[in-house]
Amino acid sequence: MIDISHPMMFPFFIQIGLTFAVLLRLAYCRVSAFTAKDGMAEIRKNGFPKRAVNASDNLKNQFEIPVLFYVLCIFCFISGISSIVITVLAWTYVVLRIFHAIIHCGPNIIFPWRFGSFVLSCNVLLIMFVITFMKVI
Repeated sequence: MIDISHPMMFPFFIQIGLTFAVLLRLAYCRVSAFTAKDGMAEIRKNGFPKRAVNASDNLKNQFEIPVLFYVLCIFCFISGISSIVITVLAWTYVVLRIFHAIIHCGPNIIFPWRFGSFVLSCNVLLIMFVITFMKVI
């Protein structure tokens, strides 16, 4: 049985919420493009506007590296592994992913902001895996 009071439960669900927020952003951007004057003709001619493409790309990102975060969280839930360090790292990971999504769906400043938040979040996740592995062995 999974303990719903596990300290990583809230960051786990916030990360899921981020995915839905990006999905809503994508829907808004695409519907706005469709309903704009000459929207369909413009989309056929030039494709979706950059903001819709960025939101689409970010939604794809939410199903790449964050999947490892979900797997780690679920493993911790099932095995009962928790610590203040892993919990702080989980929150750090989620905050970095939120920042990454805001940059990607907004101004899309790749370097240093988007790239930096991506690399930092990957490093945080790697540290979480190492710490979890050390607790298992």
